[in-house]
Amino acid sequence: MWAFLSYCCRLLALLLLSAAVGECGKWNPATKIDVEHMCNCQTFSTRKWVMERDDWPEGTAGWLLSKDKRVCGSDLNTYAGPCLALCQGTSIRYRGSCPTTDPKAHSISEKRDFSAPSHVAMGGLDRVTPEHVNRFKKSGYVYVGRMKAVPITKTAMPKPYLDHDLIVKNGKTNVTFPAPKDDRPYKFVRLLANGDTFVMKHPLTEQEIDAKLEKAGILRGTTANAKTRRAGKGGRSIRDNKEDQQMSEKPGVFGPPLQPKCMFCCGEDDRQLVDDTRSFPSSATGYFDVGCTCQMISENAAISAAHCVTGDFGVMQFGKAVMGMDTMHHREPFGEADIEFAMVDVAWFNDASVATSGGMDFSVLKLKNYEGQQTGFYGIADPENCKSGSFNTDLGGYPADMQNYPTQYVHKGCALPGNCNELYPSTLCDAYPGNSGSAHLTSGDHVVRGILSSGNCAYNYSCNIGGRNARSVLYLRYEIGEGDD
Repeated sequence: MWAFLSYCCRLLALLLLSAAVGECGKWNPATKIDVEHMCNCQTFSTRKWVMERDDWPEGTAGWLLSKDKRVCGSDLNTYAGPCLALCQGTSIRYRGSCPTTDPKAHSISEKRDFSAPSHVAMGGLDRVTPEHVNRFKKSGYVYVGRMKAVPITKTAMPKPYLDHDLIVKNGKTNVTFPAPKDDRPYKFVRLLANGDTFVMKHPLTEQEIDAKLEKAGILRGTTANAKTRRAGKGGRSIRDNKEDQQMSEKPGVFGPPLQPKCMFCCGEDDRQLVDDTRSFPSSATGYFDVGCTCQMISENAAISAAHCVTGDFGVMQFGKAVMGMDTMHHREPFGEADIEFAMVDVAWFNDASVATSGGMDFSVLKLKNYEGQQTGFYGIADPENCKSGSFNTDLGGYPADMQNYPTQYVHKGCALPGNCNELYPSTLCDAYPGNSGSAHLTSGDHVVRGILSSGNCAYNYSCNIGGRNARSVLYLRYEIGEGDD
């Protein structure tokens, strides 16, 4: 009986393993492929004559290419079609997405629509051309396909694991998650607003990241890099302060919050209206047009949440950030900043667990113009600046439950755990949908220590921008500042 059960367990393990690695057993990566003959490298798709034949012997090049579905490349990136990989000089490991368990891999869930060039409209702005595919080649990124937003009906907020590592301090409950091993390589994804996805071909080690940052003079002294400089552009008030005050006193003009109780307020609602979004630090916080919040972290880079740009909650078409937005006081913002692309950690796609994926819920946005010259921008902590206690932070942003949304509110003096090994710490900072992407700023020096991710009425969860994540944000900010794209 025990022998039979043992056999069943081994058989089940083999079946699960075979399912996890796709159809690698049917394809030998050493098989030669006549790429020029079988692929159209102007459209990066399989040639029609290959796809029309349905009797290709299993394991042949024709069998691999005829389906024109996603494959795992030799660079451990998931490509939406085989010719998309081959035409960029990447051989194919097997059919299907790359494994989610490999930290060097870029994986895409089979539930997500991930289109190959042959499935993308071939006219107008959507046309996939060699120039488009090679857009970020100099920066070491390859084009892997077009990703669509996850339908909102299929999406669920991360479940709060209240029974995991429960810690009670000073009468308040705090939930923490241990970080994964920090020897993972650094690999990033660039996203365009239409879902076009570019992935770093070769991951970087921590030593390589540090070498680049130190050479640029970035890694040391990073806690002092917040800039308050503003000049000239925007920030003008339509009304003077007296008229603002008179308007705010009129009943029914601005009024109470739309909701009788803040959805993600921990106890009493401690959020305060920001009176002057034209002055630093509030000027560097902006409304992100997917219904999120973002913050300037350099002259042409902003930070927000990864789920705001990857379509995980039904929205994909990001495009603009409006810094210093203030509908309550009828003030003009500093202008709309067009977003050229967004960058996220590859782990955001690979691991669905709260401990690792929620801990990677940050995105760095490249702006086409240099909005930070007018708004100022916030600093990023030194990766080694961690502590056992908590940081005293201000959480500002654009909660959607307030009338005259989007208008900026802030919860001052809320604690964020300072241990860099807690990638997804819980907090008692008050928030509401619309605050996704809001930054925890250390009081006084305006350094980003965390990015608000999700909430559940009892606790709110943030992505810790310390340790590995701080190093990632510093590198992405540096990469954007290089301007070679």
